[in-house]
Amino acid sequence: MEQPRSIKLFSLCFWLGTLIDVAAMFLFWEQTFTEEMELEMELASNVSPFGFEGSLNAVLLVLVAAIYGLTILLWYFITERRSKFAKWLIVAMNCLLIAFNISELPTFRLDEQLIYGTTTLLAGAAIAFLFTPEARDWFNRKQSIPTDVFE
Repeated sequence: MEQPRSIKLFSLCFWLGTLIDVAAMFLFWEQTFTEEMELEMELASNVSPFGFEGSLNAVLLVLVAAIYGLTILLWYFITERRSKFAKWLIVAMNCLLIAFNISELPTFRLDEQLIYGTTTLLAGAAIAFLFTPEARDWFNRKQSIPTDVFE
């Protein structure tokens, strides 16, 4: 069955926001993560039993990749499987993202404000598209299982 327009617009906002966010993360990686973590590690201690200093960027990159992977998996369950659970989980995650971005926006430089302001607006729009009447009807319809799946 064809997806309604609001679900397609949700996907568009989701992917635009995600791509901009990933690009911004790599663009601002050094100043966002490395500087803060190095300062915290210097303040904490010079002893690192797990060799954390050299692998800090790798650990952060794996964590960020896992978060994006979960988000993409939720997108799949929303757009292809009509999962209401995934819908509410992505709404909660986006609400946290929006709250964080709004609270941190004054501390960002102008270029960061433009980028993160854009991703915040896209996240809000994506959420809104999940709650239109046509999206609600689409989520409530039973998805039929194709008969040729097991042939």
